[in-house]
Amino acid sequence: LGEEREVFFSPIGINEVWSNPIQQDKEIDRLFPKDGKLVVGYSGSMGKSNALDPLMRAIKTLSAENSIRFVLVGDGDVKPKIKAEIGNLPNVIIGPRIQQSQVPYFLSNCDVLYLSTHKSIIWRYGWSLNKILDYMMAGKPIIASYSGYPSMINEANCGVFVEPGDHEAIVDAILKFKDMSPEERAEIGIRGRNWAMKNRTYEVLARNYMKKIVSLF
Repeated sequence: LGEEREVFFSPIGINEVWSNPIQQDKEIDRLFPKDGKLVVGYSGSMGKSNALDPLMRAIKTLSAENSIRFVLVGDGDVKPKIKAEIGNLPNVIIGPRIQQSQVPYFLSNCDVLYLSTHKSIIWRYGWSLNKILDYMMAGKPIIASYSGYPSMINEANCGVFVEPGDHEAIVDAILKFKDMSPEERAEIGIRGRNWAMKNRTYEVLARNYMKKIVSLF
């Protein structure tokens, strides 16, 4: 208790789905009208633990902003509530749960990606979520509603953290990215992909893990 010890952390690596060429998917295409709007995307579970209420409030706040569209895919026990509250808004498309193999193509059609967590002590020592690497590999700017120990996104400088529960901060972040040029957003996004390729391939993780094991003898 209270004793400090060195900790070695071996994080998750890049999902093998990213090693395959991204294939066009007509099912996904139907979720993205080609009208030039900025697309804020979310892909993943829609449950209580995913803390999507602030995003819903942000979407309502931006409902009159005709240059922004939100596209959400996934499934979970909160999805009926999401559809009831924002499903009829003109700036929202809510799609089905998609397969992991479809995720890269879905993300490639978005301009900005959103993820969220509840404010919790469990994030005190950081996070290692599959979704983060999927988003980084997509090469898109990330808005992360997260207040734990920061890593990855800030290390790559590929997005912003906002305080969990603060829908106004989400709105501000979305508008910030909307006001950027496509080239500026692309530059931010590619920093995330480059960082992930440098630090989160299984080859890199295995090499670091072996170095640590060897250092113990």
